[in-house]
Amino acid sequence: MLLLGVLAVAVAIAISMYRGYLADPRALWRDVYHDRNGHYGFALDLAVALRSFDLVGFVSQLTKAKIWPPLHGLVLATLLASGGLDHRLAVLPNLAAWVALVVLTAFIARALFSERLLGWTAAGVAVVFTLTSPALRLLATDVMLEVPGGALSALALVTFMHATARPDDPTRWRFFALTLTACFFEKSNYFMLIAVALAITWLSLPGRLADAITTARTLRKSLPPMKRLAADPLLIGAAIVTALVVGIFIHGPTAISLMGHSVSLYPPRNLITVAYALLFIRVAMEWRRHRQAIRTRLDPPARSIFYFTLVPIACSLLLPQRLAILAWYVGPTHFGLLGSYNLGDAARLYSSAFLDGFSVAPWSGCVALALFLIALALSRRLPAAGRAVLVFATLSSLVVIVHPLHQGRFLTPFVFAIWIGAGAGLALLLNMLPWHGVVRAVLSAATIACLGCALLLQVPNKAAAALTAGRDLKLGPSDLDLVDAYAPFITGTRSIAVASTFGPTRLLDWPLIERCNCRVHMDIFRPPEGDRSMVRAAAESWLARTPGEQLIVLDFPEFTQPAPLLRLDYSRMAGIVDAVAAQHRFQVDHTVELPAFGGRVSVWRRFH
Repeated sequence: MLLLGVLAVAVAIAISMYRGYLADPRALWRDVYHDRNGHYGFALDLAVALRSFDLVGFVSQLTKAKIWPPLHGLVLATLLASGGLDHRLAVLPNLAAWVALVVLTAFIARALFSERLLGWTAAGVAVVFTLTSPALRLLATDVMLEVPGGALSALALVTFMHATARPDDPTRWRFFALTLTACFFEKSNYFMLIAVALAITWLSLPGRLADAITTARTLRKSLPPMKRLAADPLLIGAAIVTALVVGIFIHGPTAISLMGHSVSLYPPRNLITVAYALLFIRVAMEWRRHRQAIRTRLDPPARSIFYFTLVPIACSLLLPQRLAILAWYVGPTHFGLLGSYNLGDAARLYSSAFLDGFSVAPWSGCVALALFLIALALSRRLPAAGRAVLVFATLSSLVVIVHPLHQGRFLTPFVFAIWIGAGAGLALLLNMLPWHGVVRAVLSAATIACLGCALLLQVPNKAAAALTAGRDLKLGPSDLDLVDAYAPFITGTRSIAVASTFGPTRLLDWPLIERCNCRVHMDIFRPPEGDRSMVRAAAESWLARTPGEQLIVLDFPEFTQPAPLLRLDYSRMAGIVDAVAAQHRFQVDHTVELPAFGGRVSVWRRFH
């Protein structure tokens, strides 16, 4: 009944949020560089292939999911394929994930305590914080991956607690392993955070670390001698390719001439895949030789995780460049736009994101943190599996600070665990009081009611919440107006060339896909590094060979969005305008002034 009540409230709020989004759906699409354009564009590509029963095109688009795994795109594509190519539907998967996250948060908090009143207290506090979080509600009406990642992380905690209750039940462990796999294919860093936290929790249970060491030693005996491994041709090949990769990284940009064409070897992402594939084949051969012995020596948890998590992930890394991009994305060189790292700045950013963005007010964030610290101090009073919530929240908080790429929304996949910990902290305090029975129940209900009323009456800091969620709440035109300026002049054209002084972005093409309900072949110019003359030379070469029937040129000298952070300042990118003025392959048809964006759009057609 508790969960049904939480579900009803969450669904009602989600419907209200969706109605608010539908009131002005174009307002979401501001900031041409935002990742939401890439997420939605990828889902649209898949949906178009599904609607046209283009299996080859579908698989081709699916293999392009390198930086961001394909799960979110597949879910959204399925919705778009059945409901229509419409960005008004784009936020529905996130809204469903938000509802699931609220319910799972209540379920986890309730499961931490055997006494019903304490469980209800923990769940009530956690749900109140979750429901009233301003940044979380903004992300729930977006196309980003964080809210589904949080829901999958919460589901992993639930299935883990469920499986540890009966560690010999293979079915429970398979559900848990499949949930971990879904986390990986939603976003790899979410998987790593929850997997490491749950591994630490599992090994901390009585006897589990000793069992793991014993199993590892037993499996080691099944391996061939080191002399035989040293002479294995596959391992030798992998070592040679790895040495070549290291050499290329040390040397820097490298290219070779192949049949008269220059082939770049830098960065050596495909070579990394080759080395991994050789190692993968060798391990697979060894597993096949000893698979029966390995299977019998693994207990149900290890066997389920091996077959339903590790194997699918290992196979997915055989895709070209996938392993190299994964290592870069989660590694210490992923600085994003800043190109530098400062631990103090990271701590301040995430503190502000939690206290001002995810919390209704700083005081409520401080209350949540204080209660979480109480739960952490009294964690021995929680069930062993339940301590995974505290481990997950603590570990994830440290990792996001240490990792060089910083965004306030990165707290989303685990912030619910902090609120669960806060609920557990209040329940533990309540359990220490001398009163029992009706007095304790009244005190618990009054505390939750007062907290809920205080949070609901508090006016949130909308600017801070928007900054945390990566939203632009400023009044002004939607970036979709850019596409509206040239879309009427290219109706029916399926091959289009686009050059923009603010750089390449999926925003330039996904609205066209929506308009025609078809696949649009767009050749978007990607500027090289260098000064204006180098950009001009590259643009001239591109203009001479592009297959586009029409050319769209977006010339915006006064573009107000943060192009300099992407090294796309107009003083350099104006080389595109120079190249277009000097070419004779295209002839201008239409020019539309867009003073709100600080420039103009021109539409050109190719001479035949």
